[in-house]
Amino acid sequence: MMATLTSPEDRTDFADADRGFLGALHPCVVRDATGRVVWDNDAFDFLDEDRPPTVHPNLWRQARLYAKQGLYEVTDGVPQVQAGPVELDILPRVNAGDSNSYTPAEGGARC
Repeated sequence: MMATLTSPEDRTDFADADRGFLGALHPCVVRDATGRVVWDNDAFDFLDEDRPPTVHPNLWRQARLYAKQGLYEVTDGVPQVQAGPVELDILPRVNAGDSNSYTPAEGGARC
């Protein structure tokens, strides 16, 4: 049995992917402890353009979903940085006087 492809016009997956979104990383470049770039999500900025006619609509759609990045609240009070295939440590919430502030605490991820 062959799987049914999602219509490129169906925006449900995009709404799901945006759930809990708090803000984007600018730039979205993840480096290791030595400063070497291990992931550069900004390299996917071309996906904001129109799909070239040579690319299958579902491939373009999937690439756009994959390239979403930023700080997300994955559940109440639990934020996580996501950038393509990189899911950084969950950041402990630190009350900085603003109920919407998320700050890396000891052991949290840094980008």
